[in-house]
Amino acid sequence: MSALPQKKLKNTFFIPQDIQDSITSDKYKKFLIENNLPISSQIDHKAGRIETIENAISSGKISLSTFLDFLAVELKRNRNRTAFFSSLDNASATKLASYQFVQSNLIEAQLPSANFNSLLDSIRPDETKCAYLQVDLSGNTVTYITLCFTEKVQLRAATLNTHAKHDTDFTWIEIDIKNKIVTIRVYDRNNTFGAMTDKAKFQYYNNQLKMIFGIQFTDMSYQRNTLYKIFNELTSKAEEPFTERTQSTHELTEKFIKDCISGLSLQNESVVADFSERLKNLQMRSLIQENFKEYSSYSEGKKGLVDRYFYTDKTGASVNAKTNDEERSISLYDIYLDTKHSIDKLMLIDKLWVTWYRKTLNRLGITKIEKIKTKIEVFKECYVIHFLYDFLNEEAESHVLSEFRNFERTPN
Repeated sequence: MSALPQKKLKNTFFIPQDIQDSITSDKYKKFLIENNLPISSQIDHKAGRIETIENAISSGKISLSTFLDFLAVELKRNRNRTAFFSSLDNASATKLASYQFVQSNLIEAQLPSANFNSLLDSIRPDETKCAYLQVDLSGNTVTYITLCFTEKVQLRAATLNTHAKHDTDFTWIEIDIKNKIVTIRVYDRNNTFGAMTDKAKFQYYNNQLKMIFGIQFTDMSYQRNTLYKIFNELTSKAEEPFTERTQSTHELTEKFIKDCISGLSLQNESVVADFSERLKNLQMRSLIQENFKEYSSYSEGKKGLVDRYFYTDKTGASVNAKTNDEERSISLYDIYLDTKHSIDKLMLIDKLWVTWYRKTLNRLGITKIEKIKTKIEVFKECYVIHFLYDFLNEEAESHVLSEFRNFERTPN
């Protein structure tokens, strides 16, 4: 039986299609539940949920401001799966803490200076438009600034037989003055996660912030060491059970290595050391290959798994190591064994692909492990986290950021 359509009210409020498409059905359902709006089994799908919200706003069951607050939370993430993080210098953070300074600079830039939310009225603007501003205060001290800019994006050019197709991008900027962190969230429409278009959008809004507020940012290159710390712990933890097992054949391995060195008449110390290391690594690789499910599965204390990495050395030479499929670990590839020693000396990585493990409880109270796939890159002016799936939720992002910042604070 097809779902029964809901009766439309006079002066009905409509949610713009671009906003409908930018938020998942689950988030609309959550909004209904939190606002005590009925969910009929006959219309419990995205279109039905959206229509229920539209009717509730039209009839006054919930206020428009309540829905606007919901949009301000959800449009930050969902399709915006790429987040750039940069760091304010001390002088800039001090300036931005002044409410008078923030207001006067916004006015001078011909931007609104009072808090407002016009997300619903900022769809497909003719030119980039500021659609949201929230300045949070503690007394007269600014603690947090949130801005959203919308822009019209052409998805398909018009032809003789078809109309042009457009959509709206919502780019969010968050300035955490206490922690001196600026976050710029963008929508990667091409699913390339690292294309120049994303970086160009970040640089455009980063430059806008510099022009509006006259602020400066610090060098973020040190975060390459954070990526190394993630790489080192995650690979070590994944290999730990297999390292312990190879100890049981330690004496046999050492005897075999000595016999081989003697039989091959190897004399050079570095060659001997490399030969010995490679034979031991071969044991490790064989164990991992034989027990790949154990290697790649979650276990207590295991934070995630490294899927791929990229680094450059002091000479400018680069290495891009990746798995060719999900059934093989990075630890099984020669390039990993060939470069790990160099990485351990440098303790720097430029890009890292990580699958993070997050414990969750389902409705029955049973523990589930959510796998969050990410790509993390470090540049001089920022580091960027790409979430490699269709929609981003706050819980997944918070988990990854918490883990990242824990590694950032951990000494080498």
